[in-house]
Amino acid sequence: MKLKSFLLFIILTLISNAGCISPKAEESWEGISDNTLKITISEFFPFEDNATDEFVKKQINEKLNQRASLILASHITINLTRNKISKDVDVAINKLINDTINNGKMVQYECNENNYCSAHGEYNTTELQKNLELINNQ
Repeated sequence: MKLKSFLLFIILTLISNAGCISPKAEESWEGISDNTLKITISEFFPFEDNATDEFVKKQINEKLNQRASLILASHITINLTRNKISKDVDVAINKLINDTINNGKMVQYECNENNYCSAHGEYNTTELQKNLELINNQ
């Protein structure tokens, strides 16, 4: 009887641990960690049948950049000290957001035959984070 209980324990342990193992866990999160912003999109794109690969990539990249802009603006709204808000700070922050977006890259994308596409993008937020800290500490 002890052997059956032990085997049942081992099986249950293996089953519960198997749920925690995910080969794509690294790709599944979105947001800012350290100095990297990761973005994920999944949506339908109404491409024409003769759309080129470059056209498709451009449309998907625009969506990634739009989402990244929204997340960066939200991050700044949460982390910028209220008494530091001014026209000059706003101009500086907008430039930093634009620079961050312009230097981002699409890491991966795929589209199925129904034009449903998913993509991952990464953006380096080092300068933005550094300047946000400087502004808050002035």
